[in-house]
Amino acid sequence: MAAMRPGLMGAAHFLLVAGVYALSCAFVPHALANRLVSSANATLIFLLAVAALAGASDVSDAPPIAPLPAAAMECMCAFLAFDVLLGMARGFESSPALMLVHHTLGLASELTSLWFGLGSSCAMVVHLAECSTPLLHLSWLMLKRGCGRTRAFFATGATLVLAFLLGRVLLPAALLARMARPRVRAHWGDHDGVYRFHVAVVLTFWLINCYWFAKLLRATRSAGAPAGPTSKESGSGRDAWTPTDRPETAKHAAATSGVGWDRRRRHLTVQS
Repeated sequence: MAAMRPGLMGAAHFLLVAGVYALSCAFVPHALANRLVSSANATLIFLLAVAALAGASDVSDAPPIAPLPAAAMECMCAFLAFDVLLGMARGFESSPALMLVHHTLGLASELTSLWFGLGSSCAMVVHLAECSTPLLHLSWLMLKRGCGRTRAFFATGATLVLAFLLGRVLLPAALLARMARPRVRAHWGDHDGVYRFHVAVVLTFWLINCYWFAKLLRATRSAGAPAGPTSKESGSGRDAWTPTDRPETAKHAAATSGVGWDRRRRHLTVQS
């Protein structure tokens, strides 16, 4: 992959994300448009991270950052900036303080890595956690459609729990252990402050993810069915993971779930 001018990929991705979100809002409500954009971005970031790590010889915490990891990091910066601005403008759906801390630390970490040319391996491992994001949003939509008792929802919820555990709990813990090794620490050179900052960010992310995972498990036990965080990342709020008490017909699901198909306007409708 040829090197691009620093910042160009991030700027282009920010405009793309904002444009797709604005276009989606013309057909679906804000809550659904936000999740569609988030899912698409998470899939892209995850695939870029996998591709970068597959060519491990080009990925290292030492400078310089290879073009593919740099592109992934710029795209992640662009989306985090967009999501923060959108959250400040329309309000985060739940846990606004925690979401703001999470996104701000992530943005600062990515920008610091790009500025000093350090920590691309660390960033790619962190990006693997994005595998759980599309599953989270798909589960939310299935609940809105009244599919909380279906086998498809059970499979999606179980996969979400597994992906969240592997990508956001176990993997960051292994990354922290790896970063503590002297050989890995040497890749950061004399930038001790940058190294310590990244360790602190990964540790903070791990603690936040452990908190969210605990809420996911509590929701699963209380609902008696596969469940997960109730809103976009946090796991609480108005989109509760509550299964229905009886099988849903299409008409009843549309009436009770808040999601339906508007034939006149030809788009999905979601009631919060």
